[in-house]
Amino acid sequence: MPFPSFAMRLTELALRLRGKRLGHPALLRTKPPEAIPPAWFHTRCDLSRREVRGRTILTARPRTGGTGTHIMYLHGGGYVWPLIRPHWWVVARLIRATGATVSLPLYPLAPESDHREAFRFLIAAHCDLLVATPGVRPVLAGDSAGGGLAVGLALLLREVGLPLPSRLVLFSPWLDLALADPAAEAVEPRDAMLGIGMLRRAGELWANGADPAAPHLSPLHADLQGLPPILLFQGRHDLLVVDARTFAHRAEAAGHPIEYVEVPGGIHIYVAATWTPESRDAFRRIGAALREDRSQTYGPCPVLKRSITNPTE
Repeated sequence: MPFPSFAMRLTELALRLRGKRLGHPALLRTKPPEAIPPAWFHTRCDLSRREVRGRTILTARPRTGGTGTHIMYLHGGGYVWPLIRPHWWVVARLIRATGATVSLPLYPLAPESDHREAFRFLIAAHCDLLVATPGVRPVLAGDSAGGGLAVGLALLLREVGLPLPSRLVLFSPWLDLALADPAAEAVEPRDAMLGIGMLRRAGELWANGADPAAPHLSPLHADLQGLPPILLFQGRHDLLVVDARTFAHRAEAAGHPIEYVEVPGGIHIYVAATWTPESRDAFRRIGAALREDRSQTYGPCPVLKRSITNPTE
């Protein structure tokens, strides 16, 4: 679309009227409770839970039309907020578009924890999924902080010698913890949700003394060699668009397979506005991409090349 849809413009207006709550420092002190799925979700999916390393993984399976595809979805929230209601809207649309089973690892958050324990948990969750679904290479997806986390996880999986996901699907990923590109400041007034200062502070808490420019924390600086194809959806009225463009340009220049979709007037994680035509188009593209991937088969999880006790050290 050359212009934002009426539904997208109306959604952005509604967010502006509510105020930029995701740009306020109070978010680091006051967290909402983890959102339970809406009642209608259970009419379409069976939801179960299991534990890995003492943490919960939720798994949603379609009641009908399952395809055997499996998606591990990492939720956003600036590394400080838990799963919230719009994440369930995204998961429901992913299942509807792909017939996939979706796992949601509830990784530890800052400031109570940091990236070190989160990556240990997520690597263990990925290996657990590989063992449970032999012959199926999962898709790794995520939004905002979860999108950056998905790329960082893929980098660490490459490092420790685990099978990589078949594809990365990223929604408005946070790719540089420091938001160092000054061009983001020009975009910030157009963003109805995010504030640079709050994100930078959350990034400091997540890094917790580590170099925030390390590739597994800020994949903008990563070498993508050997990683799977990337499908990236980005809104133009999102301050994260600056780094998303740079990331896509560098991937293309290096010959890495990436499809970059940027929509005019799109808000942060615009795909969560599932009532908009822009969101519907994104899930249509995802469904088509995963249908192409489905013909590939993989062997069981191999023995690790080295210990993953401290994969980020």
